[in-house]
Amino acid sequence: MSTHREKVASVSKPKPGMSVPGFPRLPPIPSPPSTSQLHSSRLSADSPLRRYRHSSYVRGLVTNVMKERALKARQQTALIANSQSHTDPIPDYPRSMMSHERKVRENYEFLKKRVQDAPVTPMIPSVWDHVMDKVPVVLTNLPNSKQLIQEIQTEVSNDYEGSLRKFMVAQVLKKPNVKGVTQDEIPKDKKGLDFSTPWRARYETARTNMKTSLNSIHPTMQSVLALCHKNSSLLLVDLRDTRSRGAVECEYLRNTAIVECQKAEEKLMNSWFPEVASVFFDNKSLGKVNVVRFYECVDTLLSIQLQRLIIHSFTSWIDLFKDIHTTPVFKLQLVLDENQMQFYPSLDDLEDIIVFVVTTITTSLQKVPKMHGWITTGEATGYIDTTTEQRFLDRSIKELVEMVRENLVETKEHLESYSKYRFLINGEAEKSMTTFLEGGHTLQEYVEEIEKFKLLYWELVGLPTMAYFNMVELNCRDLKDGLVKCSQEFLDRLLSHLATLHRTENERVCREYESLKTRALTEPADNREMMELIDYMEKAKKELVPSLTKSVEESCSRLLYLLEVYTFRLKEVELNKTVLQWPKQIPYFFDENELIIEKAKHRGEDALMKRRQNVILDIEKCARRVDEFSEYSDSDSMFQYCKDVQQVQKRLADIQDLVAVVNKEEELFGVEISTFKEIEEIQARVEPFQKLFTITYKWQKSEKKWMDGGFLDLVAEQVESEVTHVCVYVLINMVLGSSY
Repeated sequence: MSTHREKVASVSKPKPGMSVPGFPRLPPIPSPPSTSQLHSSRLSADSPLRRYRHSSYVRGLVTNVMKERALKARQQTALIANSQSHTDPIPDYPRSMMSHERKVRENYEFLKKRVQDAPVTPMIPSVWDHVMDKVPVVLTNLPNSKQLIQEIQTEVSNDYEGSLRKFMVAQVLKKPNVKGVTQDEIPKDKKGLDFSTPWRARYETARTNMKTSLNSIHPTMQSVLALCHKNSSLLLVDLRDTRSRGAVECEYLRNTAIVECQKAEEKLMNSWFPEVASVFFDNKSLGKVNVVRFYECVDTLLSIQLQRLIIHSFTSWIDLFKDIHTTPVFKLQLVLDENQMQFYPSLDDLEDIIVFVVTTITTSLQKVPKMHGWITTGEATGYIDTTTEQRFLDRSIKELVEMVRENLVETKEHLESYSKYRFLINGEAEKSMTTFLEGGHTLQEYVEEIEKFKLLYWELVGLPTMAYFNMVELNCRDLKDGLVKCSQEFLDRLLSHLATLHRTENERVCREYESLKTRALTEPADNREMMELIDYMEKAKKELVPSLTKSVEESCSRLLYLLEVYTFRLKEVELNKTVLQWPKQIPYFFDENELIIEKAKHRGEDALMKRRQNVILDIEKCARRVDEFSEYSDSDSMFQYCKDVQQVQKRLADIQDLVAVVNKEEELFGVEISTFKEIEEIQARVEPFQKLFTITYKWQKSEKKWMDGGFLDLVAEQVESEVTHVCVYVLINMVLGSSY
């Protein structure tokens, strides 16, 4: 043991001069006490081991932990209380709901409105009169100039008053320096133009320059004007003799305008333009001029002359429509296209073609080369402006269209005269025809409807094919033929429907006559069929034959009318003949039927006698059967007895039905009616047996149920009712002295 401690001491004891890095040197470990010393220290009362209690140690640890937690909770509570105590204070309400700036702004707007509403002096009329004196008279005489001047005057007057109101606001009120306030700006005064400089010297200088350098008075210009005046009577499109040549097609007018414009343009470019160009081939004749400006003047002169030529050409075309003796005449047609009555070509197309002539004239002469480039290079370096003023052109076209429409008024009225026939093509006649054909009508109503369409047909046939007006030669054949065709179709429909109705009615009459013939000539198989045949023939004489005769008369009336307006086919002719022959054949069928009935009566009388004998035999059998019921005494056979009674009663019912048939046949044959009273007697005798057997059978069934069935299944009221019923029956029979 000591050896081990020494080894431990030697291992744990550090060597001199050595220590663990980072830690101080420790003092030497003292040697452990001896066993005797340790034992003595444990036994002493003041020893720590004797006083040590582990529970006290643990209690102390728990107490310390609880104190630390309580201290932390107290600190957290104090922090929360301090944070909640520093909340924002409740703001105070403002003294007023409107801010000071808003009050100032609204007060300014109120005062501004009052100032603006104050009366102002309107613009003096003399001021506007002075302004109008500065406007040329040419502008004031233009179309719609009065309305435009009035609008401008109103606008200027309003601007004048608005400016005065803005000035009053700026002078009376001072704009506050708050947000949202705006003030109208007043334009600052502009300095006027200075006209105080002398102008006389400049005027004289300009006048001298014009005399020396004005190209428009150059001698060559006079030569050019002379060449232009040679063609003053030329028209690009000359249509003045159109009316004398008669009515023309619209396409012919279009093509003529195009061709004549091309010819006139070629003539000018091949003859007139080279002559004008030859004036400027000699440069000596020009003298000392500014070449560029000179030829610009030449181009301007040519432009004016060409524009005059164009204007003269289309105004001469427009002037033709101002006089009824010179207005061209155009070919139009009234056609029926897709159930619409309209012109072909339409009036709009006619207007477009007439305006197209003007457009063709104004678009010609657009490739006339400028003179300087043509002379110097022989090619077109630019083209002279020959465009007509658009405002003048629009006014001329508008005037032309108004005159054309005025000339077309009578033509439109002629189309409106056909409006009374529009019901033939717009569906009204179709709807009326369908309604009429669906309803049942008499022959007279059909005749009236057919005559109405026949009159309409002949009225349409009599309409004129051509109509002549100041500017239009109107061909109405297509529309007339279309309306005639429509009326003919409706008329044919009515006649076809009437013929179909006539054929259907004839077929019905023939079928009924055939049925009557077949029924009359058929021999009856027995008395029942004979009686049915007799009834049928009697009814036919009273009802069917008069009805068929009336139908034949109506068919004859329809036939007489249809022969005048309708062509029958061969089958229909044969059918009509058959219908008319039927009334003559009917008496023969009735005579044959009487012979057949007489033969049937003889056969029926023999059969009647046999039936009588059979009825008597059946009655005797039923009587013997009833006599046997008095011998039925077996109580166990009550059910069979009830069946036998029911069979006898059923047989008696059959005998009664047979007796009714026999009686009817006897009445038919005129013999004495058999009564057969024995049947009633047998029925009276059977009835007590039927009641007795039925009551007895019901009693047996109830008694068995009462005696052998479950007691709890019995119902007292039902048992009492059944017993009472049987007792009452027995008592009644005892009172009446029944033998059973």
